[in-house]
Amino acid sequence: MTDIKTRLINKIDKINDEIILHQLSELISHSDQSITAIFSEEQIESLKKSQNQIKNGDSMSHEEVMKLMDKN
Repeated sequence: MTDIKTRLINKIDKINDEIILHQLSELISHSDQSITAIFSEEQIESLKKSQNQIKNGDSMSHEEVMKLMDKN
């Protein structure tokens, strides 16, 4: 988790756009990290399956997903 925070801080430090910085600030101040999600066993299994697919490289690009969504 520390690595992610460090990378984010480094990227934020390079932003000079005041609008983007304001939006980031709003996003952080409005995030509620005290929310606890409760999942059913079926949902947990689906999440685990998805995580394994990602670990195994079985994923789609953004473009592929958008094409599938357009078909439906």
